[in-house]
Amino acid sequence: MSYTALVPEMGSPHILTPESQGATHYFFTHEPGAEAEAMARRVFLEEDEPMVAAQAEAMAGADFWDLRPVILPSDAAAIRARRRLMQMRKAEATA
Repeated sequence: MSYTALVPEMGSPHILTPESQGATHYFFTHEPGAEAEAMARRVFLEEDEPMVAAQAEAMAGADFWDLRPVILPSDAAAIRARRRLMQMRKAEATA
């Protein structure tokens, strides 16, 4: 997994974007300064990355929907995006 620190001042977004079946880009931001950057990297390396890697291992390549995920209200946008991408892939495959 690769990571990139985003510099614009904003909340504290953490954005994961798939690169391939087994790789993901992880974008995040932090307050200005070397100390804040070091803390953000530590949090990524010691907390976020191990959690994401463990989840990927637990899924073992299974289809997302076959795992019957619990969908929270805060997941609505991501689920809409996932469904739209599925529609686009299906349309592309039949074209």
